[in-house]
Amino acid sequence: MSEAVYGDSFVADGLVVLLYGQAGKTVLRDVEHNRDLWTRRCRSCAWIGVSADGSRAAHLGVDGLEIWDAAPDRVLFTETARLNGLQTTLSLSPDGKRVAWSEASVVHLRDLDSGRERTLRLDGSARQLGFSPDSRQLGVVTTGSVSVWDAAEGQALWTVLHSTSDKPFELHWSVDERTLMVQYEALGTELIDARTGDWLARLPGTRAGVLTVRPDLGAKVVNNEANWELRPLPGPARDSPAESLASTLKKTGLALKGVDVVAAP
Repeated sequence: MSEAVYGDSFVADGLVVLLYGQAGKTVLRDVEHNRDLWTRRCRSCAWIGVSADGSRAAHLGVDGLEIWDAAPDRVLFTETARLNGLQTTLSLSPDGKRVAWSEASVVHLRDLDSGRERTLRLDGSARQLGFSPDSRQLGVVTTGSVSVWDAAEGQALWTVLHSTSDKPFELHWSVDERTLMVQYEALGTELIDARTGDWLARLPGTRAGVLTVRPDLGAKVVNNEANWELRPLPGPARDSPAESLASTLKKTGLALKGVDVVAAP
């Protein structure tokens, strides 16, 4: 491969979308069979999204936003005005039927087959967007909050404020659609119940590098300039808080006296 690859991301098992920055193109590569499934031009691409089956692609570059259907080689939708330049954030649903993109503190949500649009008005500038694996809900991270919206109706299901002033820069869904993972620049990753907005856990950042939680919540990835490391995550506690406390006190030889922890008699 003589051309420099400036970005890559997994679409599905065996499929990777590659960005060739200088050549101004994106490629969907079947890495298992070492073949390219399609190639699409995109000048100065800032964002690429591909549906779960690889049939549709969203590109954001200097020419604006484009949604393209690979099989008939047909452009489904373009937008050049309602954008926030290359600071626009967007998401293509896994089923390839909807696209959401930001224009400052507004998100436009479009059904690509019908052309129907919804406008989501936010409490601040959108930082990250992400459809759930079943494409039915949209996660939104703004400068002030995290929220989940019904993708068909454009209605907010819940909104919670950030628990920190740290800047969020990544949003992901767990594979079972029950957990949102919001990654912050310094804090680490927060896990939020996707059904209620309740805070579940915080995985602190590390001096070793950037921490990313695997979508199945079974492990975390810590990477820096030198290497990558996969570390397992413990499963959720299944006993009650009282049982958990009693077990911890027994293991450590301590006891609870009122509100104080003391040495066991």
